[in-house]
Amino acid sequence: MPTPTNNKSGGVMDNGHEPAEMKYLRSIDMTSKDSITDATTANEWAAKKFVWVPDEHEGFVRGQVRQEQMDGQLLVDLENGKRVTIHKDDTQRVNPPKFSKIEDMSELTCLNDASVLYNLKERYYSG
Repeated sequence: MPTPTNNKSGGVMDNGHEPAEMKYLRSIDMTSKDSITDATTANEWAAKKFVWVPDEHEGFVRGQVRQEQMDGQLLVDLENGKRVTIHKDDTQRVNPPKFSKIEDMSELTCLNDASVLYNLKERYYSG
């Protein structure tokens, strides 16, 4: 095992090439197809309004808002085929698809219970 040494910037190098702190940082490959957002898909998603609706059996179900009424009620088509009317304060916002399976959930634009649970399910569900 190499002996740690000091580099010119003051950081300790554990592998002879980079400071020891670098092992905790990950680089982003900007040429990866996963990091490049398809503009057409992003625009189509932005044109629709998605929300998380509380569900007795699944916790939350994603749905698309079809109509907003003046009293704050939303008419929402759920992914499970149901159509519900619910007050907008009882829903939670859905993150754009580019945040699916994200490792650092603090990067979510809509950091709420439903989005965290969905992200964990997407990352770790095996059945």
